[in-house]
Amino acid sequence: MLTSPPYGAKIVQIVTDMIGQDWQRWISNVYQFLIRQIDYTNTSVQVPLTGFSITMLSSVGSIGSVLTLNPAGTLSTGTILLPKQPTDGQLVEVSTTATVTSLTVSGNGSTIKNAPTTLLAGSGFGYYYNQANACWFRRF
Repeated sequence: MLTSPPYGAKIVQIVTDMIGQDWQRWISNVYQFLIRQIDYTNTSVQVPLTGFSITMLSSVGSIGSVLTLNPAGTLSTGTILLPKQPTDGQLVEVSTTATVTSLTVSGNGSTIKNAPTTLLAGSGFGYYYNQANACWFRRF
């Protein structure tokens, strides 16, 4: 097991021997590289009106989709449909700059757990899709 101090010290020594004393910067660069690999290629900023209906796209070749609602003011109603044919592990995130008083979030044929019914300005939500259960599970 690699939890005892000698193993941790040995790992640090191996990394130091491989890349020199500047291993912390190397680890930071690797971390930044990995973060950039999380690809939200389906990003969209919408300026909806009351009664809007927006369907989010499936994320072929990326980890997820991001939707930002940027209306001119408070909206009384609106509907967001999650992707119709999601992939296992797909993520969706939605945020808003203004309040949506009555919101419907649809799984678009899939079950959705804990769907929000309203959104306050500056808030949002996220889901991930589990193919085994054909269900969107809420992340936040």
